[in-house]
Amino acid sequence: MYCRRLLTIALLLGLSMVSVSGPANAWEFSMSGVFTWLYEVRGQNGVNGFFGTYDQAQASGVNSVTYSSPPPPYLSPLSSTSLNGIGIAAPYNFYVGGYHNANVSSAGVWNVSPASMGGTASRRAGGESIVSGSDANWMIFYMSTDMKVTINQAVSIEGNYYIGSWNSPNYSTSVGLMTPSGVLDQDSPGVQRSISPGYWRTLWVSAQLPWGKITLGKRPAEFGMGLQYDGSDNRSLESLSFTGMYGPLQMGGSVYIARRGYATDDYGTTAVWYNERADKNNTRSFDFIFPRVKYHAGDVSAGFFCSWQFKHFGGEGVLNDPNKYVAGTRGVQARDVGEQWGILYFKYNNGRFFLNSEYDYDRITERRSGSLPADAISRNQAFPVLDTQHDSGAVEIGALYGPAKISVLGAWFTGDDYRYTQVAGGSLYRVEVTSGKQSDTWSNVTVFRPYSYLMIYGYGLGTSIARDTGEGFVQDASVYAAKLDYAVAANLNVYGSFTWAERFSKSGDIMGCLLPNPGPFVAPFSGSVVYIKGFNSVRAEPIPTIPDTSLGWEIDSGFEWKLLEDLTAMGTIGYWVPGKWFSYACVDKSIPNWALPASGVARGHYNVNPDKTIDPIWGTEFKVKASF
Repeated sequence: MYCRRLLTIALLLGLSMVSVSGPANAWEFSMSGVFTWLYEVRGQNGVNGFFGTYDQAQASGVNSVTYSSPPPPYLSPLSSTSLNGIGIAAPYNFYVGGYHNANVSSAGVWNVSPASMGGTASRRAGGESIVSGSDANWMIFYMSTDMKVTINQAVSIEGNYYIGSWNSPNYSTSVGLMTPSGVLDQDSPGVQRSISPGYWRTLWVSAQLPWGKITLGKRPAEFGMGLQYDGSDNRSLESLSFTGMYGPLQMGGSVYIARRGYATDDYGTTAVWYNERADKNNTRSFDFIFPRVKYHAGDVSAGFFCSWQFKHFGGEGVLNDPNKYVAGTRGVQARDVGEQWGILYFKYNNGRFFLNSEYDYDRITERRSGSLPADAISRNQAFPVLDTQHDSGAVEIGALYGPAKISVLGAWFTGDDYRYTQVAGGSLYRVEVTSGKQSDTWSNVTVFRPYSYLMIYGYGLGTSIARDTGEGFVQDASVYAAKLDYAVAANLNVYGSFTWAERFSKSGDIMGCLLPNPGPFVAPFSGSVVYIKGFNSVRAEPIPTIPDTSLGWEIDSGFEWKLLEDLTAMGTIGYWVPGKWFSYACVDKSIPNWALPASGVARGHYNVNPDKTIDPIWGTEFKVKASF
């Protein structure tokens, strides 16, 4: 009897085990990441800075902010209590560039009053800064972790978790307190003090269905070489995407069901009168990518896609009828914008020779009507419809021979084209006819960083700093570069590179378009740099555009040394000689009222000294990366 019971129990247990030993449905978790420690130092070989000779400055002309006696401590022992005094901006010496700045607001917006500037100033984002000496340095660390949860064979969730020093998560401030987000070594001493709240930068779900793959959520957007879609650096997609696989061919598209731009566009301060998150002002009527095609087989990879977008700025109930607008009425301006993007790329790599190429275009058609902003009616008199187009392209070729690799790059990005026209009342309006400038997140850092550490990555060729990273990228320029890599050992690679750059457009940037921020602050100035896009209304002589296109040349050298498995040390040394374009673009602080463009127009020098010499810039970057 006992044996039968024992056999019965054993049989039941065996059947139970068989019944639960079917296909496994438990989810799986995988993780990989990189911890980075970074030290950088940049300096200038001399006292001839971008904005004039070190430790010299005349009155700026705009900071006429006077304090009651006694003056604040930061003005002592100055004899004057005015921020407009001679020499107040003298410590504005070495212009560091756009990478890393802990004393500029993370939103990247400087308090520049267009009225005080004499026109419309473009508030450029990024952590650009000026220091009081001839060099600057910083040391930070951060960690980026990619995680994936595989729910079953068809569904997975992926994301990136980042540890740095971050602001609150919203559109304008969900960026690092430094750019890119990192922890300064002196900011959080003591093991009881948090160094970072940690943030999810991307998070998306993918589902493999019988007819294709669906993706939802925020994820990196990569396509081609990365001239526009540089997801390895900063470009993202948040759309609903679908992809079908047909052997080596991928076909699909994506769509934003609901997406808005800035909530306050063409509404000004009236945005506080309605629900910004739900109101349909600035909502895109449609925004989709179709078709999106990729082909990959053997040595060849190619693809193309087209993007279509239309958006309406203005109240949902305000129709595009000029007869219904009343001058001076708030919140009635309307603007309809249609945009088309296209990308075509081709790549070839047989293990010895490689070719990467890409062509992009971006066409925007804009129609305006209404009474806001103040110059809208005058703009319509000159250009009722603006049709602008941006084109860019790049070709990179190279070869491997033994331990050596040589790469050559040529890239071209069209630039701005501005025209002056006279309208009613005698005003001269400078209107953007063709735009070559990309938005902040269209960085192409991954393409150019291997060639240029300072001129492009550090300074963005003077005008192009990505909002979220503080890293420079290329627009409105022709770039030619070459790089030689040599594997000294299996774990050690050394390289050298040369880069030459020219501004593409001669009708884009005006003389004196770069200047230290002179807006009134609670302390003298801000240590940041303002880029003036142009002036919509100028009643005097128009400010001429910069005639010289030379942005300079740069030579770099560096190494990548694999110390241990998953532990790598990297270093770069760069030397950049700025071109003549910067002598025209950067105001000279030795000129009285250097921050007032109108004063320069009246005197015929536009607050610049084209004959000034800007001393070369040098820099060193050293990184240690631990991968897991």
